[in-house]
Amino acid sequence: MCKKFIQALAVSIMAVWFISTNLVMAQPPRGQQTGRGGGPTRSWVPYFRYDKAIPDSIVFRETIAKFKQLSYQDKTTGIDLPYNLFVPKDYDPSKQYPLVLFMHDASVTGREVTATLTQGLGAVVWASDYEQQKHPCFVLAPQYATAIANDKSEASPALEATVNLISSLQAQYSIDADRIYTTGQSGGCMASIALNIKYPELFAASYLCSGQWEPTVTAPLAKMNIWISVAEGDMRAYPGMNAITEYLQTKGATVTKDYISAQSTDAQLDFKVKEMLAKHANINYLVLSDVVPKALSDMRGAPDHMCSWLTTYSIEGIRDWLFSQRKGISLSYKLNDKDNKDVLLAADMGDWHGTVENSLRSIEKAVEKDAAIVPIDLQLTKDGELALMKDDSLNRVMYVEGKPVYVKDLTLKELRRYAYRKNGSDPYTDKVVPTLADAIAFAQGKILLLIKNSSAYIDKITEVVHSLGAEKMVILGGLTEQVDTKGLLFMPLVDLDSMSAMSKLQEWLKLSPTAVELRFANRANALLPAALKQTLQVCRVAFDISGKGYAGNFRDMTHDDQPADVFDPMISTGATIFISNEVKPFSRYLKGDPNLWRPGK
Repeated sequence: MCKKFIQALAVSIMAVWFISTNLVMAQPPRGQQTGRGGGPTRSWVPYFRYDKAIPDSIVFRETIAKFKQLSYQDKTTGIDLPYNLFVPKDYDPSKQYPLVLFMHDASVTGREVTATLTQGLGAVVWASDYEQQKHPCFVLAPQYATAIANDKSEASPALEATVNLISSLQAQYSIDADRIYTTGQSGGCMASIALNIKYPELFAASYLCSGQWEPTVTAPLAKMNIWISVAEGDMRAYPGMNAITEYLQTKGATVTKDYISAQSTDAQLDFKVKEMLAKHANINYLVLSDVVPKALSDMRGAPDHMCSWLTTYSIEGIRDWLFSQRKGISLSYKLNDKDNKDVLLAADMGDWHGTVENSLRSIEKAVEKDAAIVPIDLQLTKDGELALMKDDSLNRVMYVEGKPVYVKDLTLKELRRYAYRKNGSDPYTDKVVPTLADAIAFAQGKILLLIKNSSAYIDKITEVVHSLGAEKMVILGGLTEQVDTKGLLFMPLVDLDSMSAMSKLQEWLKLSPTAVELRFANRANALLPAALKQTLQVCRVAFDISGKGYAGNFRDMTHDDQPADVFDPMISTGATIFISNEVKPFSRYLKGDPNLWRPGK
């Protein structure tokens, strides 16, 4: 079925929807709830914008059929909550999967359990074969019998039941607590906001579509990873989201706001997403114009609010962004759990292949490669700013000729006048050197930061970290002598080739470190077995496999290696943190992907 036909079909269905809604709204049935969350309860017909994930109505129906219809009896609230659940094809309990929660708008409020699946792409797009090939995940779509949020910024007890339902599913299935996402349109958007306020540590990221809330109660959202989409002609959601984002900026949020026509091609929409992501804000706000199809444009009160949903969930780049987000707080809990055997990959200076080391783009790429930690280097500028730089001079990574130019001799403003040397074709590489504060703001909720040379600037680092409330996401690394870590996570480095290695290790272990990096030139080091045994009783062990001799002959994989020969021996030691320049093949090996092991692919 061709794209033009699908779009015409969507428009005609939307026209019927809009006319029927206006007729119903003129005289709502007695006792029926009305409101901004999508209109009154009513029977519904499906609509959708063309999208390659759901290319036609047949695929739409086939995707719906893959959902199970179930019911959850919540003991806390007494609510009986019907829901739809999509379980990934070939579900493997030994692996962990993301979960996407979709909450419907008020227009399908009622007891028909599949109504939330047939109101557009909001639930089904995540379960499509196209999306599942890229992002295998669970999809949860509850069906609410009464409105879950209203224009007075009041939420229903059904939201508490929804959170309890998620916990119940986590007990039944291998759902990754670091990758639970929420999304919804109109009333469902407002419900997502309400959940984020009440349960700020539940979701890794949120996709908020066409809603609003009382701005002054939204402060918990300031440090979260959020994407907002709304129609410029939406008379309530647009000014409502403007007010929320303006308020959140006063609470420390970084916001990128941009505009695009809903009539843009898929390629144009995805390019706009990439442009926005290149600015590295934790909140992205996309405003859509021209959302009303021509067939509805002459109607009185043309429904910008509802028509924006035709585009909202069809933007592939935003869907990809959602799955790239992870919960940094949960990562820190996992990091500090010595009994947790999950391997945590640390992308040294970020995933710098094709871009620049120690840049926000390299951190972003590390997140995309499923790294848990990014070790970074810092240099202090003349005016006291901590810049992400490995070398004390600019000459290797910047366009500088002749004599060395040193970071310590430049203010941050002067440093940012220099451009990075081109390293590959990545068009989204940073234009200027980021500071530690920039890196923390960008990495918040996504990944942990390990400062490799923290002892050189310990006072300044702790000042910045405490001022940003980032105590659970920044690790002081490279420590060879004991210092006052001022309540921050820390990972000392113990050289097992030194005469005093074991005594130093024992002194460090008394301080309950987050982890200990063990260094040894030869894998046959006589102290290694005892050092591993003692450390693993207290915390995690880290190996640096990015260079020769840091962890004996444990090293990154090369093209000539067999993955099991490289990774299995180092994992068998009990070490669970590996600092690497090649996180991609290691990550793929851990996922059991037999076809994509080679570095650089």
